[in-house]
Amino acid sequence: MRKKMEKNMRKALAGCLAGLIMAGCLAGCGSKEPAAENTEQPAAAAQEAGGETTADTATDAAADTTADTTADTQEEITFTWMINKVEIKNELEEVAQAYMDSHENITINTEVAGGSVEPYGTRLKAKLGSNDMPALFVTEGPSDYEMFDEYLVDLSDSKLAGMADESLLTIATMNGEVKALPMAIEGFGIIYNKTIFEKAGINPDDITSMEALREAAQLLDSKKDELGLEAVFCLPGKETWIIGSHMGSAFLNGEFEQPADAWNAPTLEWQNQAAYKDFIDLQVEYGIVPQGDIKNVVNLAYSDQIEKGLALGRVAMVHNGNWVSSIIKGISPEMIENDEIGFLPTPIPGYREDCVRVIGTPYISLNAKLDESVQKAAMDFLEWLYTSDEGKDLVVNKLNMIPPYEGFDGFEIKDPLGADLLEYIAAGKSLPSLQNNCPSGFKNFMGEKVQEYLTGKDWDTCVSEMIDKWQELAAAK
Repeated sequence: MRKKMEKNMRKALAGCLAGLIMAGCLAGCGSKEPAAENTEQPAAAAQEAGGETTADTATDAAADTTADTTADTQEEITFTWMINKVEIKNELEEVAQAYMDSHENITINTEVAGGSVEPYGTRLKAKLGSNDMPALFVTEGPSDYEMFDEYLVDLSDSKLAGMADESLLTIATMNGEVKALPMAIEGFGIIYNKTIFEKAGINPDDITSMEALREAAQLLDSKKDELGLEAVFCLPGKETWIIGSHMGSAFLNGEFEQPADAWNAPTLEWQNQAAYKDFIDLQVEYGIVPQGDIKNVVNLAYSDQIEKGLALGRVAMVHNGNWVSSIIKGISPEMIENDEIGFLPTPIPGYREDCVRVIGTPYISLNAKLDESVQKAAMDFLEWLYTSDEGKDLVVNKLNMIPPYEGFDGFEIKDPLGADLLEYIAAGKSLPSLQNNCPSGFKNFMGEKVQEYLTGKDWDTCVSEMIDKWQELAAAK
């Protein structure tokens, strides 16, 4: 279903997000905050290009930017934006090129990091301690705001901050300063192939429980040959961020009275861990198993799940987020154009079985250690992206993002996953992802323990080790 970002939808979306945030879905910025996955401070900044700027100068640079100032001066400027969206690397490069085509004095280097090869945080810390620092970079919540504080411009008075809903800025605010600006609104759940479901005679609206999901998987498995499926699911066991951070955190919902209480919880009871196991087992039982050996599931990667799986119709369901639309569009554009994919909820028996998870948004920060002219050029680019007609079209139709700013009225959300996500949020059928509320390091640890389970370790032992790790990490804060 196509959706336009009309005022009523935007207000409903903002209101729902505000409600999630007020409920504590993302840790606030008080005296106790999540620590970053890597707690070491980055090395001292190397020699800055053009000299160091003061915090006041940096703030003024962010506040006073206009769309064409940099172009008017014709100063040759080069900067890097560093993003953790590996699945849209090509699209991000195209966006940068579109800006450079109309601003010949600007050169933008696009650097993308993340996934299983090298965690984004590891690369970012190294880059900020080098002579090749990015001007714009993604930060992931209060832990990063603490770790990288000296590198973050206060963006409170920037044009984009004035265009964002207050609820979206609240979670990026620390000590009265806006440390980052939202890039998009994202969420995840079970992505399914609507065409395959229709051929199999399955009504997706009926799948609102774990048992109903299992029955659908059994039916699809029985019709694999006629549906052209290799398997029903693909569980990418190689990717700890999927099987742990995203999937595991979904089964932490309901453990705490308020989601943000997770950060302050010294222990974890984890009543829903059995449902987590059932969800993993279901995807293995009816999933791709290389060479028929379950241990080989840990070799299945993100690309096996999306590029080689869902996008080619080899599997009917995967657990992932709306960001995969860009990958699918590049391989099977008809799946996007014809609304052939959508979201199913991730069911948690005994709690909520009808919800998707909302991550919030990736946020982008401006480097306070770079010369004022570079800061200004970087902010000009970011404002162009979200305020010009060309930029807004790229956000919606090239990056397939749900825009977090006003001014997008009339722009169609052509991505069926984005449209589905909006429907879930507006209907009150979304829950916060708790991945950034866990004690620092726990979300990846969950993924590592699931890998051990897949290769033969007893589940109860894995759970016991996860619970012990939670207590250990919580005590170390």
